[in-house]
Amino acid sequence: MDEQSKTQLDKVYREKKKVITYSGKEVREITGISLRTFRYRMEELKKQFEGVGNLLELKKNKWVIHQDLVHHFFRKTNKKKVSSVYQINWKSFITWVPASNFPKEYHTHLIREVMKSFPNGLFLPVIEQTENGVNHVHMISNEDAATIESEIVKILKDYWHFWEYRLEVDSIKDIVLTVNYVLKDELAVKSIIKNEELITKILNRYENEKF
Repeated sequence: MDEQSKTQLDKVYREKKKVITYSGKEVREITGISLRTFRYRMEELKKQFEGVGNLLELKKNKWVIHQDLVHHFFRKTNKKKVSSVYQINWKSFITWVPASNFPKEYHTHLIREVMKSFPNGLFLPVIEQTENGVNHVHMISNEDAATIESEIVKILKDYWHFWEYRLEVDSIKDIVLTVNYVLKDELAVKSIIKNEELITKILNRYENEKF
């Protein structure tokens, strides 16, 4: 990987680590667990992370929970009804960056091509710019990384030569951190909770967007 690519990807993962905290109520809404289960998890985590940074803090009789711990609260078994974008089993984090700039409409078309290749898949994409002003894409999907990477390579080769772009596809280790990164805005993230209409809109972002 060239130095420019490494610098850009390092920036991506630094931004994914920006600190976001949640209240106990917000954690329950994100994960869909009951108050009883939440209290049980809290007892476990208080012991496990006692004295470790500021991951769990009690302020004015209310818990402040760092986003790094939220994944510990999810149910151990799959939940049938999805009430939050965080409860989707996101598996892959995708980034593609062209060597030269292309308009957002161009990337939107590529995103749609990927979606069409996985009609039963779910996607949460964002188009943003590098420090040099080059439009590029970050996207998460519930398709596994190996499967989706091979398909994206097939799609992109019809538009760019292999030396004209770089593609990174990684397995997701922490859903909360990754969703927060793609959505970027903490308030926007929290507004999605238990808002089925907005969840649907975001999951189908760019699918029907007009320019």
